[in-house]
Amino acid sequence: MGGENQCENARVITTHGKRKNQGKLAIVNDQLALCYTEGQDEQVVAYTPLSEIIKISCRVLPRYQLDF
Repeated sequence: MGGENQCENARVITTHGKRKNQGKLAIVNDQLALCYTEGQDEQVVAYTPLSEIIKISCRVLPRYQLDF
């Protein structure tokens, strides 16, 4: 491991069905956020604070029954 920060490249990958990258966790403006990056230097081009994602989960959301 060599003292490597294990969270440095902490990508959020789907855990059911096809493996899809959903973004990279990072701290943006002192908030935990899901970031979308581009390029080899992984420049952040968009992000959503996790607090906003949690607020969305309080809405009426579609329901799915999946078997994979």
